[in-house]
Amino acid sequence: MPGIKEIADDAQVSIATVSRVLNGSQSVSEELRARVMASVQKLGYQPNMVARSLRTRRSFVIGVVIPTISNPFFTDIVRAVEDVAHQAGYVVTIHSSDQDLAKERRYLQVLRRRMADGVIIAVADREASDMSPLTADGIPVVLVDRCLEGASLDSVTVDTKRGAYVAAEHLIERGYRRIAFLGGPRHVSTANDKLEGYRQALKEHGVPIHDELILFGDYTEASGRELGRRVLNMPHRPDAVLVANNVMTLGFFTVVREYGLRVPHEIAFIGFDDRQWASLVTPPVTMIDQPTYDLGRVATEMLLERMEGEQGREPRHQVLPARLVVRGSC
Repeated sequence: MPGIKEIADDAQVSIATVSRVLNGSQSVSEELRARVMASVQKLGYQPNMVARSLRTRRSFVIGVVIPTISNPFFTDIVRAVEDVAHQAGYVVTIHSSDQDLAKERRYLQVLRRRMADGVIIAVADREASDMSPLTADGIPVVLVDRCLEGASLDSVTVDTKRGAYVAAEHLIERGYRRIAFLGGPRHVSTANDKLEGYRQALKEHGVPIHDELILFGDYTEASGRELGRRVLNMPHRPDAVLVANNVMTLGFFTVVREYGLRVPHEIAFIGFDDRQWASLVTPPVTMIDQPTYDLGRVATEMLLERMEGEQGREPRHQVLPARLVVRGSC
């Protein structure tokens, strides 16, 4: 079994450089990191994780807590976390809170007891989620996708308010005036941001805001179907709809097909979180695309920096752009 010395010889670097790469240090150039990892793969190096943990007093485990594993939006984030963490020598444990605060608290306690080196989390509640079980023990936490009010933590999010604004503006520019909004749960920061963007676009373009056209679900396909039936059964139904995430959009589209409505002639709509299915259906669905992989990648890079000793610096907040993908549903 090859050791660190053999890796260093093969990569033509120092043993210290190999150690820094395997420990996830950010102080190594990308060129050297690539050479070391190429030698690791070529020689089949397998680190002794038990000895490594005893030596460094670290578990080399990163915990990820997400609202659900059934939404591909979050599985894309987890994929990126795993990719970056693996390259840095960490393993990832994944926990689904189901947007339940009690379940989220239980998982945070589990991660604390198992001495996770760091945690990436999409919080269940923008006000009530509590990271103190981790931060009190000095465990770094990075917020991903969702904000937590009052928290002094690193975060990486998408400008969903701007995304909703652009989507609503796109509908307005195409002549739609009675525009409904099917949102997510109000205790989630992204749901509020999208509502604000929608309302701002309508207000700035002089389009009436009808309270009865603003409905809230729970970011599930079932709620997309339920809210879809409610708006499509209205005596004066909307001529266009903005739907807050990809699975709700799929649920809404299912109802549109059940009702036999022609898209976009009888009803137009735009969804959030572009997915492959949106380009394959007829007509293809206009979507707001969010950089899900980059969310996970940036969050993990932030966490690794914290775990490498940057405990004293001020929290960083990175906001990634969303983009409109125009297709045939409006």
